[in-house]
Amino acid sequence: MIHDTMVIAMRELRERVRLFWMAAALALVPFAIAAVPTARGNRPLTIAVAAGVLGLAFVFGVALALGVSVIGRDLAENRLSFYFAKPLSPAALWTGKAIASLITIASVALIVILPGRLAGAQAWSGAWAGEGRPLVSLLTAIALSLFFGTHALATMVRSRSVFIAFDFVLAVLAVVSILAILMPLVVASQLEFARPLLKALGASVLVVLACAPMWQLAGGRTDKRRNHVALSKALWSGIAVVILVAAGYATWLRSAPLPGLKINAIEQTSGGRRVFIMGEAPSRRGFPTEFIVDPVTGVRDRVSTPGWRQRRLSDDGRVTAWTEADSFLKFDRLRLYVRNFDEVRSANEATPITLSFVGNFALSPDGTRVATAERDTIAVYELPSGRLIAAAKSTSEWPVRQLFFATRDVVRIIGADYRERPGLTMSIEELDVRSRRLTKSAEVAIGSRYRGAVTSDDASRMLLRQTFTVVDGRTGDAIAVLPVKPSSYYSAAMLRDGTLVAATEGVMHVFDRDVKPSREINIPPGKHVVTGQIGESAVMLQSKAGVTVVDLARGAVRYTVPNVKGPGVFWSPSLRLLRYADDAVMTGVERPAKLVTWDAQTGKKRDLPM
Repeated sequence: MIHDTMVIAMRELRERVRLFWMAAALALVPFAIAAVPTARGNRPLTIAVAAGVLGLAFVFGVALALGVSVIGRDLAENRLSFYFAKPLSPAALWTGKAIASLITIASVALIVILPGRLAGAQAWSGAWAGEGRPLVSLLTAIALSLFFGTHALATMVRSRSVFIAFDFVLAVLAVVSILAILMPLVVASQLEFARPLLKALGASVLVVLACAPMWQLAGGRTDKRRNHVALSKALWSGIAVVILVAAGYATWLRSAPLPGLKINAIEQTSGGRRVFIMGEAPSRRGFPTEFIVDPVTGVRDRVSTPGWRQRRLSDDGRVTAWTEADSFLKFDRLRLYVRNFDEVRSANEATPITLSFVGNFALSPDGTRVATAERDTIAVYELPSGRLIAAAKSTSEWPVRQLFFATRDVVRIIGADYRERPGLTMSIEELDVRSRRLTKSAEVAIGSRYRGAVTSDDASRMLLRQTFTVVDGRTGDAIAVLPVKPSSYYSAAMLRDGTLVAATEGVMHVFDRDVKPSREINIPPGKHVVTGQIGESAVMLQSKAGVTVVDLARGAVRYTVPNVKGPGVFWSPSLRLLRYADDAVMTGVERPAKLVTWDAQTGKKRDLPM
């Protein structure tokens, strides 16, 4: 077979000598262009650009022409019988012709481009910034796809058979299937996992296109329609196998179990009824995985698209909302989904509401309404029906950073510049749902960068994290500045009743609503971050040493859970501090990766039920 293959390849190459002469003539064109007076200023660059453009155009044109004619010409002129009259296998026939075609494509590329590359020297790198293996690999893949793909298409078209309709349907199904496989990977990890799978799919389909003509010639012989049928059977069978393998791999990536997960973050709903556990699966090449778990029973439900974009939780902990693309090709508009946590495995419900990729939104405390901010428009909708209740144009010059329901019928909007620079201000606007009017109520100086704010339950007070200033929640008028400097921007917080806490080294400072010192409580040394409120009078702190719960009423540390990272707000930026029920079952990860729960009242720890 090898001898027959080489004989056919040499015969094909002798017939294509004219292409080599054409390529040689074309290689002189960039030098002729560079000789024009207007190009004398930068001849190396002119040569590099002209050689690259002409080379790519000629190579791709040759690949198309050879793809159409490699078998098609012999089939159209009834010359295939000449080959089959000899003891020649279909595999040797196709392999010989394909090798000759690929050598021709590579040779004309070198003949046209190489002289310009050598003459252009450094100018070549400037003109073709993508020079290197990635660019060469991409152009090679395009040339191969043009050659093998054009051969398949030409075979189908030449047959003038109704079977081409089936080919079209199968092609559409293949594309849709590949997009369905890739979309969850793109949503979960951008392109980190989708890109290598897409490359593998492309390479596999290219191999199928390269091998299918062997079955085409074996089954079709000299008949055009039989060639078409045989090619289609081999082609679509091979692509189906490739898609099934890719689907199996993608399913395997997304099916990591909760045990063994490398935990990155834990987020618990207010009240502690449900827990989002997010991490990476070492057994699945580090694929991001997320579960919703009942911390009491251990019943869990896998999140179909890990890292729900812009997840928000209602204050009562019953409803979550997030945005998700409807399809692989529609990432400019994201649909709002809601889910009720009355049951762990409750269904995701799509709403009619869509937002842009940079849109912002917030849930009402009971999760029955949603406020959205897009460009300069603020709107309020009912959930889950999506009925528009109110909408108005924002008057602030700053983009919306946060918005929240001050009451069920009043939405507050905070706008601030994204850039970090001195003298920044923050705007406060208010949308009254009943009157459908939006008014700008304040412009507040915030220093050099907006770092978020925490508000009381009634939204009458607000703590600005960047300056540790307490302001009026509506007018922005300054009330007082914390008299102590917390360990970090997130070491101070405002509780639901307006009480203020600030953690410094070894001390928790407590202030009333008017920022008057109330008491000081000794806490374990280290930098502490305020992560939540338990009941009415306990505060949960997080440090490198573990979780500490401070009882403000007793003026003492209630308990410490050592070596545990507790829940925090990672995907749901809320202006109200999360408040967990007194009898909540809290969840955390014990170093290095063991999931545990503890009683919010006593701190008694146990393993999370698996």
